[in-house]
Amino acid sequence: MLVLYARIFLEIRRQIRQIAEWAVDVSRRRRRRRIVVREFRMATSLFIVVFCFVVCWFPIHILNVVRLFCPQCLVPTDLVLTAVILSHANSAINPIIYVFRMRTFRRAIEATLSCSCGTSAVGSVTATSLAKAAHEQRGGGQIRDVPLPGT
Repeated sequence: MLVLYARIFLEIRRQIRQIAEWAVDVSRRRRRRRIVVREFRMATSLFIVVFCFVVCWFPIHILNVVRLFCPQCLVPTDLVLTAVILSHANSAINPIIYVFRMRTFRRAIEATLSCSCGTSAVGSVTATSLAKAAHEQRGGGQIRDVPLPGT
């Protein structure tokens, strides 16, 4: 996992430098400062993601090693359950980190969750609109616009 994040870091770093080279109206010193600030911010974000990954997955790996080398050792079920839940929590933590650390990700989430997404470029797709489109493709007549149960 660490190797994958290192490769991601190097690729993003290369792209940041390439984009910075395209800046025409910026002096060399300011361009270099922008690169360093972006790389530092990106490295910090990557460190936070990797740190959370280790914190969330380390307990389950330790329990697995204990079970492998000491099969007769009794591991409390509550401890195993907590470690499994913590490992699954990592999937919920990553988007939260991305929202706080990446402006473009935050804007994408805001656009997705906003009420005005029906007027955005993405558009609004609902089960009713999909059913209407499928019904019209089959050449059907009227279709009722009934909301789904629970909505």
